[in-house]
Amino acid sequence: MSTLGTLARLARAGWIMTREGVVAAIPGDTLTGLPRLGWRLGRLFARRHADEVDRSTRLSRALNRLGPSYVKMGQFLATRPDVVGHAIATDLANLQDRIAPFPTDDARRMVEGSLGRWYPVTISGTKSAFWQSDPHRKAVYNQFNAGTVPFEFVKNWKFTILNNENVWAKAMNRVLSEKWAVDRAVDEMIARIKTVAAN
Repeated sequence: MSTLGTLARLARAGWIMTREGVVAAIPGDTLTGLPRLGWRLGRLFARRHADEVDRSTRLSRALNRLGPSYVKMGQFLATRPDVVGHAIATDLANLQDRIAPFPTDDARRMVEGSLGRWYPVTISGTKSAFWQSDPHRKAVYNQFNAGTVPFEFVKNWKFTILNNENVWAKAMNRVLSEKWAVDRAVDEMIARIKTVAAN
């Protein structure tokens, strides 16, 4: 991520917060120096009727305009009054209640536009002809609809011992970090598997 791109995104966020009247809603009578100048400029550049709505509505509008990542961050901060204060947390709580639903058609278009990299979570999405028209997508469809498969340790409890010891990663570590020959590391792993299986 470039510094210039980061600054541009930060400037955009600041501009939207200013235009929606969030900056003007901050109590700035006690501010001095540069912060007071920023607050006064924020009041000057706020939308014409921004001061007619309460602070929580302004904040909600600004975060919705900034996008889903900002909304999600606002929803998270609403649960942390110890971080942002009780007044701001109460204002941000509106984001948890008053979010416009994401259109289902847009979601379906995005999932199908990914050409099978994402699988839909809705039943109506999985019944789309899109998942039957291509052999690769049909394989994904069949895999998700076949049900779950139990882990190996359900079939054989000794697998749990090997899994806890992580014998596969241990063999890889021997080769990569300790510079063992691959055959030697694999032989050690197989010997351990045989020991566990024999008991």
